[in-house]
Order: sequence, then C-alpha cells, then structure tokens
Amino acid sequence: MIIPDFRAFTTSFPQPKSRLIVCSKNDDPIWISKAILRVPGDPESETTLNLSKEYPYKKKMGETEYNVVWILLFNQKNTDYSKYKMKERLELELHYSPTKSNSPKIEVFELDLVEKKDIAWPT
Repeated sequence: MIIPDFRAFTTSFPQPKSRLIVCSKNDDPIWISKAILRVPGDPESETTLNLSKEYPYKKKMGETEYNVVWILLFNQKNTDYSKYKMKERLELELHYSPTKSNSPKIEVFELDLVEKKDIAWPT
C-alpha cells in the first residue's frame, strides 16, 4: 500500500516537504525509480526526482503484520515550491516495483488541496 503524504507541503510549515508512506506484509524492500510532480494541464510545472533506490522497511506498524517505511520526496532542496503553491490539484506519478528486478509499475495519484484552520491554544 502506497500513501502520498503532502500534509507538510505547504507554506504553513517552515520547510515544505512531502513523503510517501509505504506499507507491506512482506519484508522485501520496495524499489522506487522516480517520482514526478505536476499541476494537471501544465507541462511546465513538472518536477522529476530520479531516485533509483531500494527502500527497506524500517519497522512494524504497531501490533499489525504490516511493515512500514517513510520516503522523503519533494522539498525545498529539490523542488521549486512556488510552482505548486495553493494549486487546487496536483498529480504525483510514481514509478516503482516491489523489488529491483521486477518490471516497474506506474501509479498516478491525484492530490486535492484541502485547507483547514487549526487553532492553537497557549499552554
């Protein structure tokens, strides 16, 4: 199971960043070849990260039988955040395979902007 986590990819955080959360029942690492971020319909907005890396699972998810790994994707060091700031929808295209030797799979995630107001109380 692959879950894109773009909650911190916003100006609400001092350093916008995104990551993938990958869960699996087996212990074999996942191979991520590349990730592409774009605004739908705007080819100029595309940013490609060539990862070509194997990611072993770090730990078990609580009391479940699932293994989990968090993979850092787009951040201030590798992405011009201004292209994506406050866009209503982004697309994340992920090229991966369960193991390095398998043929790659391509999955496209549509990410919708959801704004929330958090209220922090002084403690």
